Amino acid sequence: MKFIPLNENKAQAIVCENLSKEEFHFIENSLRIRNLEVLLWENLYGFPELHPNQVIVLNRFATNSIQVLSDWSVETSIVGRLDENKTQELKNSPIVSFWNLEKNNIEQISPYILKKIAWEESPELISWTEDLSLNERIRKITKYFSCDAISTSNHDYALLALKENHFDILVLDWDYSGMEIAKLIRELRIIKTEKDDFPLVLGIKDFDKMDIFKNLSSGMREFSSVLFNKTEVLSTLLQSFPIYEKKQTEFDTEEIPLIQKSMDRSGKNIYQLDYEKENSISRKSKLFSNLEIDLFLFKTQFLWLLEE
Repeated sequence: MKFIPLNENKAQAIVCENLSKEEFHFIENSLRIRNLEVLLWENLYGFPELHPNQVIVLNRFATNSIQVLSDWSVETSIVGRLDENKTQELKNSPIVSFWNLEKNNIEQISPYILKKIAWEESPELISWTEDLSLNERIRKITKYFSCDAISTSNHDYALLALKENHFDILVLDWDYSGMEIAKLIRELRIIKTEKDDFPLVLGIKDFDKMDIFKNLSSGMREFSSVLFNKTEVLSTLLQSFPIYEKKQTEFDTEEIPLIQKSMDRSGKNIYQLDYEKENSISRKSKLFSNLEIDLFLFKTQFLWLLEE
């Protein structure tokens, strides 16, 4: 596993919100050390020609500026401190990366800003829900972990993609797939009988709906052994990435079941949810490795997505 530039072929952007003068200069210098050209937002006019080694730096969070960057297909991260109003605006924005300096040290996180993780045999994922915001967040998060992922709200396209392509993980919103659940189960059964590599299903379900028990008895559990809400799905993906072959570990797994990888006799990768408590040794007795520290710091940019 290693950290590489998030976008080597496109310009990127960083929004600096409530940074001190020293912190702002620190961000600028850390980018220049990487041989990136810093472009200040206030100096850009019209439709500038952007290049892969350029980073646009904004000195405040503004919804209209974020939308312009999104229209330009510029991946954007926020570094700084957001008040309650700006936090709400963030939730409605296309951004997934927020480095919260109320909880993080700028010197510790700077090596990971505008980076992604490259790892061997990353899974292929499809996200199927009519919730466009959730689809977009999953698509962007997987990009930070170098995973091949597609997202769709169209049930015809989703079923065709499952029939004709290989996926390791299917994030499926049972309530908002665009199909009645009984019909959806029938279609999935057909595909499953035709393929020997049906993906692991992370099923999303609204437990407040009146028909929950009817849906469960109709065959939903054939595909989703565990059902999640939307936040839990994001949490499970973030906790699990990068996914490695299951090994005995030295600590308890008390968190939401994680996705683990193993191999069948033919050498194919199999992804599954792991509920096992690996052994009784406490995590507190284990020193954290450099890899664990790197992953922990890298993932802090997404923790705001898990806040209700």
